[in-house]
Amino acid sequence: MNILNFLKSFISFISDERCVACDINRGFICDSCKLLIPLNRNFCQICAYPFGSEISDIICGKCLQKRPVYKKTFSPLIYEGFIRDVIIKAKFEGKFFYYTRLLELVYSYFEKEMEELKNSAKVIVPIPLSKERLIERGYNQSMIIAKFLSKKLKLPILYDKLIRVKNTKPQSKLGEKDRIENIKGAFLLKKTDKTDKIVLVDDIITSGATINEAALALKKGGVNEIQVFSLCRASF
Repeated sequence: MNILNFLKSFISFISDERCVACDINRGFICDSCKLLIPLNRNFCQICAYPFGSEISDIICGKCLQKRPVYKKTFSPLIYEGFIRDVIIKAKFEGKFFYYTRLLELVYSYFEKEMEELKNSAKVIVPIPLSKERLIERGYNQSMIIAKFLSKKLKLPILYDKLIRVKNTKPQSKLGEKDRIENIKGAFLLKKTDKTDKIVLVDDIITSGATINEAALALKKGGVNEIQVFSLCRASF
């Protein structure tokens, strides 16, 4: 999307904003639809897999079987319902300002968790896109999220810590086993200087293959502790 088309889309959006969920009431997400937001309140303490309302503060079977190299994940939204539709539009239809609107909303619901994230990390590292994908999309959604977190949490972003050296197929079109193979070897540390504690940022976690591969590259480069922030976590 070129800048002119984006500006037209954005001006149209803010001048006649209707709820992205019901398309009836005013506001980005109206008060009625806010009650339907799939908040990830109870989840695996390592990968943030949503358990539902009955279970909390435990580790899922997958993480018990093979513990990820990162320490903990915080994913405030479940990737389902109208939130899934909003993310798809943000990621693939040029409406990247949706990310910031969702993050502002999420922050108001999870201030305690965000403060804990701030106190347990020193820098933020976004998942990088390949040059080809960045040109095609026009922006890196993980960088948008990282910039929001940097401003709110007052943590610096390491823009060039992690680079993508492999132009992979879109993960959304692959099964879990194919995702692992597709993303293998996709990341490389440009700088291998020792970093104490980082927050690795992505927009959605589904199988966890991308986050795992990026975290592995960071660990090999000397990062001591990795926590993960993703805006959404899939429950499938």
